[in-house]
Amino acid sequence: MSEDEKSYRNPSPPPNYDNSVNESISLKSQFPISNENENYSNFDSYNNKNNEMNDNDDELYHLYQQIIVFFKTIINLIEQDKVDDDCSNDDDNELQKILCFLWDITCQEENAKLVVNCIESSISIFLKLMTITKMERTQELCLGILGNIACFESLYHSLYENEVLITIIGMTFSTSMDPEVLFSCCRIIKNLILGFCKLNYLDKEKDQKDRGLKFHKAFFKCFQTYAVDKKIFFILENSLHNNLLKEVLDIIYLLYSTVFLKEYTIFYIADQDILNKDENEKIKNAQYHLDIFKNNVDLLLQFLHKNINYLNREKRKKNGIVDKNKNSVVPEKTQEEDEQNNVYHSCRIFFETFESKMEVILSLLKIVYTLLKNNNLLMTDDIIQHNIIVLILEWIHLTFNEIPNKNKEFEPFSNDNNDDEDDEEDSILFDTIEISFQIINCYIQNHQRTHLHQLFFHPNDKYDINTIVKCLIIHCIPKETGWKILKWIAQEIKYFVQELYSNLINLKNNNTKLVVQSVLLNHFELLKNEENKIDINPKIPNQDKIYEILRSIISTMAYYSSYYTKGIEQDAEETYGDVKQRIIQKRLFQLLEEQVEIHELKTDPVIKYIKEIIHDKEVIMNYNEKAYQLEKLIVHTCCLLLSLDEVYKIINEKQETGLNFEPIHILLSKLWES
Repeated sequence: MSEDEKSYRNPSPPPNYDNSVNESISLKSQFPISNENENYSNFDSYNNKNNEMNDNDDELYHLYQQIIVFFKTIINLIEQDKVDDDCSNDDDNELQKILCFLWDITCQEENAKLVVNCIESSISIFLKLMTITKMERTQELCLGILGNIACFESLYHSLYENEVLITIIGMTFSTSMDPEVLFSCCRIIKNLILGFCKLNYLDKEKDQKDRGLKFHKAFFKCFQTYAVDKKIFFILENSLHNNLLKEVLDIIYLLYSTVFLKEYTIFYIADQDILNKDENEKIKNAQYHLDIFKNNVDLLLQFLHKNINYLNREKRKKNGIVDKNKNSVVPEKTQEEDEQNNVYHSCRIFFETFESKMEVILSLLKIVYTLLKNNNLLMTDDIIQHNIIVLILEWIHLTFNEIPNKNKEFEPFSNDNNDDEDDEEDSILFDTIEISFQIINCYIQNHQRTHLHQLFFHPNDKYDINTIVKCLIIHCIPKETGWKILKWIAQEIKYFVQELYSNLINLKNNNTKLVVQSVLLNHFELLKNEENKIDINPKIPNQDKIYEILRSIISTMAYYSSYYTKGIEQDAEETYGDVKQRIIQKRLFQLLEEQVEIHELKTDPVIKYIKEIIHDKEVIMNYNEKAYQLEKLIVHTCCLLLSLDEVYKIINEKQETGLNFEPIHILLSKLWES
């Protein structure tokens, strides 16, 4: 990559860069670091406490001894102010070699437990090193060790009980400009968020609610104090580090995920600091404090819009699609066009940073999905939402046209899990198509009918809705989302045509009435004039094009009806890390009950407000109820599709329909038999 290309992603420090902050951390030994007999006694105490007697106790003990010696060396280096000694060459110094060893061994949970439990202040030692060293390599190694520890459920308490940890991580993330340090910071931030979820929902100890509130307060204080959000956007716009960008995208997705937003709202409303305020004031305060999320949403959506727009532009160029709004004669470039080219150049470098373009597209679309899904809390800008949906519809249209025909043929019981490694990119591609339709489904649920009809049934230059319907049927059936969108389209076509037909009849009647009135008023001569001629068979704007679009969609639904015989599958359950949404939903309600009891909340409006935020009917459905709902969805959709035969006759005035819905009849017969 040339220097000119790199200049578009500026790696210089952001404003107010300051690496001089230091935190005071106390170091205390749980066990005296002395002779071997005492160490063995301490090791026995640790081993019995954790009930993990192992056949390789001798080997584990020697490792324990070695760790104790290493910690003694580290503490001596800190006390003698020799942390950064011998750093004149590129090789690791004594401290860094020790940290390298500890980083390597903490990849295994048993070894990580030894590191955490051998002395009480082990976590504080790594944090202390991070604040006093001037070596980015030392910071990276300490963060790597903490990141490994944060991967294991059994060690979560050791991290969350240390109140300074989040502050140090936030401070380091905010001030460092070293890609490896930032990557390690992001890794531990991600593990902290995921770990907190497990700690709060899988561990039912009584003090977890207090720790949860404390964690959220510390996290958001750090978020605001060190402008973590600004640094995240700075990295997104400027970094050329593949792994760092991946971690940042993961963090954004987790921060705006359903559970984190719900947790934050519950904790804040139930906080003792606002107990004396009235109900409406509490709710307003909770909504106001969500601004930490809201303030960045529009900026984030603009970033997503810019990059998806770039993808579509590249696909159009690749396929030789010319923008119909531009003249064939190339005019001189304006300043605005130059700026736009610079933006696209920056986007190109962003995507080229990743090994797999399709993986980053999937990450971007997942963020769009969680933002739109939680729109009731985030209240994102409608215009930006609309523009992104248009781009996603265009992306589906362009992408589907590039998919080989072999993937567009009907296979009644095809196995989607292909073992061929060469097909991995295709698998990710189909995941991106699926998440795209989930985004569209979210948008449909949150917007008015008239606006949606304009998107789906009126002519436009960006995408062909018929192509999108084909893609939906071929790649999103038998998924639940595919059936939901299919049902909505069939339902809206029926409604739309009825409204259209009704309006035309009214318009025709009104025109006829005008003619009769003119004749009765002796203005017949006036009507002979061509300029004043009234059309008794009027047409609404774009009527012919709309009819053509609707005919194509209905024909496609009939032509590909074989796909409906695949049945229906429930969408994959949303997870937070590896914790399922069902568990989270249950624990959120338990958490609410605990907070109500602790803080003696007796105000119905506040409790009702929180319950509405938590409640997700589909998540708490039992298996039988969900199966019934899915079957009902199939039946309703199939019945609507069959009713489109009559709709087709209305808009297809010249000839018979010739539609074949036989597979739907077969599917309905099987359902009714069972």
